[in-house]
Amino acid sequence: MKHLIIFVFLTLSVITISCGVKLNKLKHNVNHYNVRLNIFPENRYLEVKGKLIYISPEPLCDSAIFYLHKQFNIKSVSGKDVAGYKFYTSPDSSLITNPDARILHIYFNRMLNKGEQSELEFEYSGEISEIHNLSQNTVTKEWTEIGFDLPWYPYNKRHGEFTFDLQVNCTNGYIVGASGQFINNDTAFNFNSENPVNDITVIISKKLKEINTEEKDFTISLYYSDISDSAAKDINNNLNWIMRNLANRFGEDGGKNLTVLQSMRDIGGSYSNLGMISLSQLYDSTYYENSIKYFMRLSHGAAKLWWWQAAHDWNDWMNEGFAEFSALLLVKEKFGENIFRKILIEKEDSLAGLPPVWMFNREHLYDKKLFNDANKIMNVKIPVLLFHLYKKIGSENFYKLCREMITNDVSSTIIFLRLLEQREGRATAEWFEDRLRNF
Repeated sequence: MKHLIIFVFLTLSVITISCGVKLNKLKHNVNHYNVRLNIFPENRYLEVKGKLIYISPEPLCDSAIFYLHKQFNIKSVSGKDVAGYKFYTSPDSSLITNPDARILHIYFNRMLNKGEQSELEFEYSGEISEIHNLSQNTVTKEWTEIGFDLPWYPYNKRHGEFTFDLQVNCTNGYIVGASGQFINNDTAFNFNSENPVNDITVIISKKLKEINTEEKDFTISLYYSDISDSAAKDINNNLNWIMRNLANRFGEDGGKNLTVLQSMRDIGGSYSNLGMISLSQLYDSTYYENSIKYFMRLSHGAAKLWWWQAAHDWNDWMNEGFAEFSALLLVKEKFGENIFRKILIEKEDSLAGLPPVWMFNREHLYDKKLFNDANKIMNVKIPVLLFHLYKKIGSENFYKLCREMITNDVSSTIIFLRLLEQREGRATAEWFEDRLRNF
């Protein structure tokens, strides 16, 4: 018995140490942007000035790579640890999804230790007239929507999540929205996020409307223009229902912010980032005709507020897969077992030809087929595998497993399998590992 107690203690210690800190402390351990954006939509002109508190992701770090839109003219990149920089004019051939991005390579004058902070300051501007045809970002006098798909601020998603403070100055007559929380607009539009995010999305229009919800455990900002007030209210009601149910299922730690926008563009498709959902081609007719489809998108995007801790390599299956299956479980509760089963069957029918999950890195940006396979694995195969686990261990145990994963910030497949073994036994953990490796 003594040896068993020691083994359990060591197992829990490994899980705790490997999983990192809790969300409410994590804001001190991620990069932080403080950015001022001056934007003139009618001229498609942007001026950006700010600083980044950069945390070295590895030992002996002598440089950092970021991406910016190719039409920016760099005025300065500085900092006490900055030796110089180079902004490349040729495209990075590996970024098939973002051909307008160019590398900003910043060189340090000394080696940074892992976890060491360095303040990087930057200033640049440019007229953004060239945006690729399938971009989810655009800059026009009617509608502006910018994020890392442009990209308008120095970002590389391999550096992980970050927090931010943002000030936006814009031509008179325009209304500005952004991811994060709105602060005030006495002299400018100010936003911030103390919770980790993976993009700073800014939207600008003269027709923008907003619905804000503040609850004990979450806040919601809904921006819209081309849908009716009644449709917007219905979407907002669904969002409130979704957030309350996710909090009840996975933990009510408070402070979660969700921004949802109805995008005034017909290209690029819908997308969701951590804390932000953009819905394109959304009108009253399309919304009511495809209400379950939009409910799934909203649920998946909201669930990412709970499922984001896994590393951004092949372990990312936990972020996307658990978010998608969480959305399916909400559909089951909202619309019933038949709709739930129908969506699952559609996913199962789409599995043919997909490789196993194990070690399949979703960062195949250089190969379109592999990139598409990775997205299918995340949003089709993983939810099916998680449904099999859900059936095997039962709904109550599944939710307990999920809450323990979130509480301990489980960030790797190995730690997840250890936790699964601890809760459900070695046979179940080995069964699920085999599904990840061979299904």
